[in-house]
Amino acid sequence: MIGNRDKHPAAGEAAQDEDQAAASAPEAECGTSVPDSPPGDLCPPAELAARAEQMASQAAAGRTFAGERRDQAQALMAAARAEAAAIIGEAEARSRELGQEADRREREAHGLADRARWLGHAATVQEQAITAAVLATSLADEREHLAAQMAELDGTLAQLGAGKQDAEAQLAAARGGADVTRAEAQESRLKALEGVIATQTAQRAAAQSSLTALGDGTASFPGQLADALRAVQAHQAEVRKILNLTFPDRPEARLDAARAELQAAIEGNLARITEEAQAKPPQRQIVRL
Repeated sequence: MIGNRDKHPAAGEAAQDEDQAAASAPEAECGTSVPDSPPGDLCPPAELAARAEQMASQAAAGRTFAGERRDQAQALMAAARAEAAAIIGEAEARSRELGQEADRREREAHGLADRARWLGHAATVQEQAITAAVLATSLADEREHLAAQMAELDGTLAQLGAGKQDAEAQLAAARGGADVTRAEAQESRLKALEGVIATQTAQRAAAQSSLTALGDGTASFPGQLADALRAVQAHQAEVRKILNLTFPDRPEARLDAARAELQAAIEGNLARITEEAQAKPPQRQIVRL
């Protein structure tokens, strides 16, 4: 056989290639030449066992790696949830603080709006009080003017009355002396005086009527002046009440509150005394004969 290979070189080379292929066949069947390649049907048991152990080791490593990654993922989510819970807790606490502050400021705003409305009404009433006070001052000045006018008219009428008496006396004397010229002059004088007296008397009557309508500002002589003064007092009292309501700590508010309490106590005592007196049976009177 060897001699034949020597005689035929080409045939010898082919046989050598067949021997080498037969020697490397198990390796190709096991797939060891290419990593992760599937084994062939003729792979020896030892190689299959080695491949199985290798795969089991890889599987264990994969499971270990997967467990580590899963633990990392869970730890990451736990940390994220804890951080989110902390952020939400802080946000809720801050939200409560902001809500409480908003409620407080809203209550303050409502209070300020009410006080602004009250003060606006107080401004209107104060304007009415000023207008009434100006009217009362004007009426008082008018009353003084009318009183002075009446005093002046009274003086004038007194002088005119004296002049009329003198003219009447002069006229009587002229008629008694048959002095026609003098009598005519006194008649003319008397007529002129009577006309002036009538005019002055009408003026005094008009002034008296106006003065009566004005009154003197008191309840004894009511009139326009008293009405104006009452309006001033009413408007000022309303302004004071509004300011006391708007600013309850001001001295005027405290004083008025103390007065109201005292008045209520007095009225309560009077009512109690009246009830006790009405409930008490009448005393018997013994009449001795």
